Amino acid sequence: MGRHREPPAVKMAKGTFRADRDGNPDLIPMPEIVGDAKPPGHLKERGLNYWNLIYPELIKLNVLTIVDLPAFEELCSLMDKIHEMEVFLAEKGQWYTSPKGAILRHPAAIQRTQYVSERNTLMDRFGLNPTSRGKLQIKPRDTKPKKGFAPLGK
Repeated sequence: MGRHREPPAVKMAKGTFRADRDGNPDLIPMPEIVGDAKPPGHLKERGLNYWNLIYPELIKLNVLTIVDLPAFEELCSLMDKIHEMEVFLAEKGQWYTSPKGAILRHPAAIQRTQYVSERNTLMDRFGLNPTSRGKLQIKPRDTKPKKGFAPLGK
């Protein structure tokens, strides 16, 4: 399997977009930016706190579109699942002894590792770690009022 193709928006942000290879950027469908979505009702405390912390930042950066919302919901849900596994493993331990006397890693520890892997993949998609954030060059918002005349008709 070859390398995954970078989305055109990522290439544009990195400055590597080439119209001769990637096509006309005006014809690329751009999903609607999410407005004011409510957190899903199934989220527990950890996932809800993560939603409330990260959602506003993703909206400010125009990263979260309507088609990305299910993936973000899954990311928040994974935060709950990881926490549940950690609580369970704190009580039961990472290892157990099988009926034959073998010392084995607890299935919950294996599941937690899988959840963490899925979480890290989703965090990469939204630029929520230093490496993936470094790949995108987001211009800071201009907080100073602009000087000069407004364009005619506005």
